[in-house]
Amino acid sequence: MKKKIYLAVAAIATMGTVSSVFTACKEEENKPKNVFVDTSDPFDIEFVQVEGGTVALGSGTTQHQAILDDYAISKYEITQSQWESVMGEGNEHGYWVTVFGEGNNFPAYRISWNDVQQFLNKLNTSQTEYAYTLPTEAEWEYAARGGKESQNYLYSGSNDIANVAWYKNNSSVRYNENIELSISASHLVGQKTANELGLFDMSGNVWEFCSDFAGGKIKKDSIYNNPKGPASGTACVIRGGSSFSTDSICRVTSGSSIALDERNDFVGFRLVRKPYVAIADISLDQDTIILYAGKTQQLIANISPARVSYNNVTWASSKTAVATVDANGLVKAVAPDAKKLAADTAIITVTAKDGGKTAKCVVIVPVVDVESVILDKIELDTYVGEKGLQLTATIAPDTASFKTLKWKSSDTTIVAVDSINGKLTAKKAGTTVITVTTSNGLTATCEITVAPYMAITSVALNKTSIEIKEGETELLSATVLPANASNPKITWSSDNSAVAAVSNSGLVLALTAGTAKITVTTEDGNKKAVCNVKVVK
Repeated sequence: MKKKIYLAVAAIATMGTVSSVFTACKEEENKPKNVFVDTSDPFDIEFVQVEGGTVALGSGTTQHQAILDDYAISKYEITQSQWESVMGEGNEHGYWVTVFGEGNNFPAYRISWNDVQQFLNKLNTSQTEYAYTLPTEAEWEYAARGGKESQNYLYSGSNDIANVAWYKNNSSVRYNENIELSISASHLVGQKTANELGLFDMSGNVWEFCSDFAGGKIKKDSIYNNPKGPASGTACVIRGGSSFSTDSICRVTSGSSIALDERNDFVGFRLVRKPYVAIADISLDQDTIILYAGKTQQLIANISPARVSYNNVTWASSKTAVATVDANGLVKAVAPDAKKLAADTAIITVTAKDGGKTAKCVVIVPVVDVESVILDKIELDTYVGEKGLQLTATIAPDTASFKTLKWKSSDTTIVAVDSINGKLTAKKAGTTVITVTTSNGLTATCEITVAPYMAITSVALNKTSIEIKEGETELLSATVLPANASNPKITWSSDNSAVAAVSNSGLVLALTAGTAKITVTTEDGNKKAVCNVKVVK
């Protein structure tokens, strides 16, 4: 598939270069055909001129009118050879396979809406005579209905879907003559009857991308001027149904949507062509916005004249640490100035790829001040030598811009405090005040009293021996002396936990007959006391 593609307005005619292949394909309706690879000569992209005007579109609750300019639309779905002639071989993503239709004049599929934008970019940047786009949903439907020649058919060109479309009931193909399994697959373009404008396959074969983002709202009986759908989105409109679709889905009024990056075996596209119109000016809907950290706002680029051909734009932020902007103009505030603890600004610039016109918006990211700070303790008793005590500060509101804190002790000879994280070290007996200060000067305090260190002299248990039955429990208690010991922490252990286990609170559980020793040990001084346990049945 290496033939160069020439873009030209089509005469409404049959494709003689592939007629023999087409004839071979027109087998009995609903009978699965053997899969084959199309090696016939590729043909050029042909266009059919569509006269615009005020046209009726939609049905039911979406029935409305649209004012459409004249445009030309490709006579056939873009083929695999046409795709490769623009994008180069190897850009079919490895998915043009025999089972779904492979060869020069099969429709290009397994390409995403985003991939098509690259295709369009190559066409549009290579010349300035025409502008190539995907059809808007309105342009697609008007052309599918037959334009001003419309006979108001259910499908594009007929009320009998089999005449004009490859759809679920007639598109089955077989892997080969020896395998009965058949699947729905695309077929060579232009095999069915054309519609009133001479356009082929606008119902069935492959779904066709539109330029519109999904999610647009239509008001019944309204009039829209060259409608283009929402300004941004994550999915796009597709129309026409496919070889896998039922008849109702292939109607000219039916549609669906697909993610912008999804590549699907049943989705392709056709082109719209219009005379090239250069961008004269570009502006943004906002000159200045105030946006708090973490918040977003959509900017809309207004391009003039309204009928410009190539309105792709790029977005950039002058200071991404303050605010970012995505490819669709969605601004997100990041943070104000952390060094100055003050509001900061970033300039968002949109640039038209065509002509380089620019517009700017100043984004101000203000500071959210700390309104209060409290400590988890306002008084604390400790003893000389204790380390790792932690005070915890809570700031309100949680959305405050700057939550950095500074810690200070009124007497560091009594208690030292880490200035960043608030960890305490008791150094000598006495009283001191710990103060935490926020970035905007609010404070909270805790008074700490440090007692002289009192070492443990002994530990004793309430029982030195016990006898208990299997499955029963008994609670032991420990007494530390002196009673005002600075560090009274103790641990419990059993030398035979298969016989008797002990919890952190001294609860002994008898498990099986035998003997065990339960020991309590002080953290300070490693003092011990033992209780002998006998477990009986």
